[in-house]
Amino acid sequence: MLNLKHVMASLCLLTTISFFFSYQIAAQQITPRYIAELSTVMRESSGIVTTGAGGFWTINDGTNGPNLHASDTTGNVYRTITLLNAFNYDWEDMTADPDGNIYIADTGDRNARYSPSLAYDDLSIYIVANPDYHCDNEVVAEVINFRFPTSDVDNAEGIFYHDNYIYIITKSDATGSESYAGQALLYRVPAVANPQQQYVAEYITEMDISPNGVSKDYYQVSSAALSPDGKLLVMVGETRLWIIQDFTEGIFFDGEVKTFDFSRRLQRESVDFIGNREIYITDEDEQVQSPTDGTLAYLDLCPYTDEENGCSQNFGIARSQADIYYNSAVESSSGQVTTQNSTLFIGNNQKTGLRFDDVNIPQGAKITGAYIQFRAYSSSSTSSNMKIYGDASTNASTFSTSYKNISNRTKTRHSANWQIGAWTSEQARNVQRTPDLREIIQEVVSNSSWNNYNALGFIFEGTGSRIAYSESACNQAAPELIVEYYVPLELDIRLWLEGTYDKQINKMKTDLGASRKVLPGQSNNTTVGQPYSKNPWSYNGDEGAYYADGNYPSDVVDWVLVSLRKTPQVSSTVARTAMLLRADGTIKSVTPIEFSERTTGNFYVVVEHRNHVGVMSMNTINAGSGRLSYDFRNKNSYGSPAQPAQKLLETGVWGMYAGDGDQKSDIGGYDVNGSDKIIFQIDNGDFYIYSSADFDMDGDVSGGDKAVWARNNGIYSVVPR
Repeated sequence: MLNLKHVMASLCLLTTISFFFSYQIAAQQITPRYIAELSTVMRESSGIVTTGAGGFWTINDGTNGPNLHASDTTGNVYRTITLLNAFNYDWEDMTADPDGNIYIADTGDRNARYSPSLAYDDLSIYIVANPDYHCDNEVVAEVINFRFPTSDVDNAEGIFYHDNYIYIITKSDATGSESYAGQALLYRVPAVANPQQQYVAEYITEMDISPNGVSKDYYQVSSAALSPDGKLLVMVGETRLWIIQDFTEGIFFDGEVKTFDFSRRLQRESVDFIGNREIYITDEDEQVQSPTDGTLAYLDLCPYTDEENGCSQNFGIARSQADIYYNSAVESSSGQVTTQNSTLFIGNNQKTGLRFDDVNIPQGAKITGAYIQFRAYSSSSTSSNMKIYGDASTNASTFSTSYKNISNRTKTRHSANWQIGAWTSEQARNVQRTPDLREIIQEVVSNSSWNNYNALGFIFEGTGSRIAYSESACNQAAPELIVEYYVPLELDIRLWLEGTYDKQINKMKTDLGASRKVLPGQSNNTTVGQPYSKNPWSYNGDEGAYYADGNYPSDVVDWVLVSLRKTPQVSSTVARTAMLLRADGTIKSVTPIEFSERTTGNFYVVVEHRNHVGVMSMNTINAGSGRLSYDFRNKNSYGSPAQPAQKLLETGVWGMYAGDGDQKSDIGGYDVNGSDKIIFQIDNGDFYIYSSADFDMDGDVSGGDKAVWARNNGIYSVVPR
């Protein structure tokens, strides 16, 4: 029996979350997308751990053997690992920790048949060291032994990992006169093996999972998973999906609960996340309707969550191993290079090169995290400090034994420092993982010449040493690159700038870059970087670093600063990015716009230029398709009846007002006044100059610029700044 404290806590919790029951009474229908039929080897798949979008590990239900299977997304098993010290009494679910170690829950109700006491009181969770980094097909697993504190619990089929604990969700049968399938109770045990001992699972809380439902098992929890970012908990049953968000970490059931009924009843037994908002679901072949082999299905959760600004619908994970001899090399201090090494030395005053081919990252993707995972060949605790660079090439070449084949490669501007902790042989854990390499990779994939499935290269330099497995010892133990990314919001924005617009050719002049060479980084302008880092913009993006050599495309007019706002107020700005304005009025991204995730929703578009009056779209623009489009050229924009927001350059053609050269003095909005004339007077007579007083943007400050200012003197904008 539950003790009084647990009962009272449950009553309080049920009172608190009773609001959510309305979601469950009228659950929305949901249909996962079929991916593949599973091999008969996995005919009773009862738990999965994904390896990204490319595959997963799975187990079978009770009495099917103590085997862990690796499958691709076509449903074919390509590797099987046997747990030598385990028996599959009733394996029901699995999960993984951040190091990739897999936990297998032998917690099904059939355990009662095999317990010495013939009661449900001797349960196990097996721990398998990350199988992606070893080649053994037979392993001895570590074991977590535990029992529940009450005899009321006789079955549990859902587990997930969080913060060094395994959380366990019970599956209670419907009995007697009960009008619903029952409650799901949440317990936890430490994620640490305890040989010859037994934990007593700690009760956390519980929730009513099917109020006013049918007296069947359809709504019982058969699997669970926590998203990698820790923001969503999902649970599945034969007929129902639960999504829980906005919860307290460690309690989980106190969040907002949404319930969805699957359009078809299947014996769904496992679920896991691919990214942060996408899941795989598998079912067994023992289905109630139309029995077949089990299947793998996919579901995007983005449409079913209420996250501000949307969520990462195009989140992806790219993985590649340096598992061919020409993808790893070591260069000595004398410049001699070796490949096909049985082990891989890192450091020791040598240079180590790694190359990862077929990296599936789209050009311009936003990199949110990246690292290289090693498996330790030997133990070492000596001090070791590394500097990691990328190969600046957008398709790194293979390594050869030619003299200084590593040293002669051009390095990326970005690098990462790695102070390596103590290594223990055979481990592939967090300590054998590099620090975040996202900036290095972002520099390469933002280059316009990067193509999907190109190769990425890395160079390690430093003191001290560590010895890792190479492909020669075991392909699966070879270093692996893991990159998380999302496809960013695509900005399709177009505008004209007064002063440089030429109506005869329906284009803008490109004098600043093409003839005068005064754009930042060019020969007549030694200042490097985009021009909006100073006041009043104070935008510190590094887009300008990509053109530090001054090698701009020939049709570039100038830099502009683009912002997205949720309301007209500047305080609602959610993102800014410096972009290149082209002669035809299009604006091209240099790096992905800075969102924490790919963003959807409705936004005002704001474009600023260093000597033009800023403009904002008349209304919010929907970005739900991942693309935000707005053309300022064919319409007036956000303004007031008394003052047009843009200048009518010719019939039906609108452009940004020129002459606002002193934007530091603009208060609350944008305007052209006497302070802008002072800027002109200071620079008047200067040639080959990148000046905010160059209102006609020809690279000189002269009488033509004064004429532009005079035409617009006194205009203002109501766009807040």
